[in-house]
Amino acid sequence: MTGNRFLQHARARWSWLHNNLAWLLMATTLALFATETLFNVPFWLMAVAGLYLSIKAPRALWREPVLRLAGLLFLCIWLPQLLALPDAANLGRSLETVIAYPHFYFAGVYILRALQDRQTRDRLEMAISIIVTVWIADALVQYVAGADLFGYPYRPGQLTGMFYPKISLGHLLAVLAPVYFETVRQRCGGRPWLWLLAALLLLTVVLLSGRRVAWLMTGLSFAGYILYLYRINAMSLRTIALVFAIGVLGGSAVLATNPAVARRTAVLLGLFSGNAKDMDQATSHRLPLWGTALHIASSHWINGVGPRGYRYVFREYAGDDNFYLRNGRDGQTHPHQLVLEVATETGAIGLSGLICFWWLFMTAGWRRLQATLDGAPWLIAGLVAWWPLNAHMAFYGSYWSAVSWWVLLLLLAPRGASAPEPSCTRS
Repeated sequence: MTGNRFLQHARARWSWLHNNLAWLLMATTLALFATETLFNVPFWLMAVAGLYLSIKAPRALWREPVLRLAGLLFLCIWLPQLLALPDAANLGRSLETVIAYPHFYFAGVYILRALQDRQTRDRLEMAISIIVTVWIADALVQYVAGADLFGYPYRPGQLTGMFYPKISLGHLLAVLAPVYFETVRQRCGGRPWLWLLAALLLLTVVLLSGRRVAWLMTGLSFAGYILYLYRINAMSLRTIALVFAIGVLGGSAVLATNPAVARRTAVLLGLFSGNAKDMDQATSHRLPLWGTALHIASSHWINGVGPRGYRYVFREYAGDDNFYLRNGRDGQTHPHQLVLEVATETGAIGLSGLICFWWLFMTAGWRRLQATLDGAPWLIAGLVAWWPLNAHMAFYGSYWSAVSWWVLLLLLAPRGASAPEPSCTRS
């Protein structure tokens, strides 16, 4: 009898794990984005599972619309990388990127199959909201106490939370903001102040992170989400004005009490000065990187210098007076601008692939919105993650590639046919 009970218990545990493995792996991947490289472990596990499914039923990769779309989007980004290999500045480094990149697609095969169940998606979105809440709370503890829950110290002007020493917290929150806001809104039980509090705390952490690109990304996310709320009649123009006013007051309070953030904000205004020096400071000295990228792209305009090859030709094309070669600096690893990185490392072929990617992406997104507004927050998140004007981490780098594809896979996942019911932001 004891043996039978043990077997029944083991089977029940295995059944639960089997039914919940997909969202657990996706949630684990998100949580591990706070680490240097551990997020690769669950991503590769999903890729192995997806490869098995692909071998088991290869025709489904083309017959199922969502898998076909995912495959086409993947090829738009990956094929130019492959075609850039013959002229790669560092063949070994580029080959490493090209060989590893398909694991995003095979992980997608697994995820897009598993997330066809609405309950699985709901559990994942709840897990995402919990993870984001923990990130926000941990970062606020770091700001107030000088160290976060793991003992990571606060660096004035750079709130990192558990992402320390990386400065990517603000970027992740900017991308996930629409999904986080919507999850809280749907579950706040008629208490709109909970949604407003969640929004204010997230925006505060992003502002305190000191990442100006993250500020712009968050502005894009927030604007898109407010438009979504207005479109589904969940928020009136009067309420939008009130939320905007509260946000301005909150942001002003942060600027008044945090000199480091205030200085960064003042420097950001240099973008509109027309002065080259002020504009360079406002972009965190990205202008020398962009100029060098344009020089490289014009010399290797067909297929570029290979993915991740920018760093290996930087000194050759930058000139001795470049900011990133002064005072013993060794240059930079990427141009810090998505379109310029593509133009530099995969050339005109890569730009053509990016255009095709965006055409497929926007066409599919528009069709989805015409059918149902459910899932619009994920579409907004995808737009922010893949935004062509992003000027932060390397587009072909493993970290932002993983973040971008993680978001893309979730927005591609099939959803219900009805729009979400307005809940706690109704006014």
